[in-house]
Amino acid sequence: MKVLILYTSLTGNTESMAENVAEGVKEAGAEPVLKEVFNTQASDLLNYDGCILGA
Repeated sequence: MKVLILYTSLTGNTESMAENVAEGVKEAGAEPVLKEVFNTQASDLLNYDGCILGA
């Protein structure tokens, strides 16, 4: 299972939280993929089984 973790971060705090979430996703047995919101197309969402968004 691949889980997309989308985030945007001005100060780095949300990016840090996204990295922590990715660790939890990995521990749960899924494959986390971190991407910044602005570097992602809507069609990219079709390539994942789940999506988590942080802003």
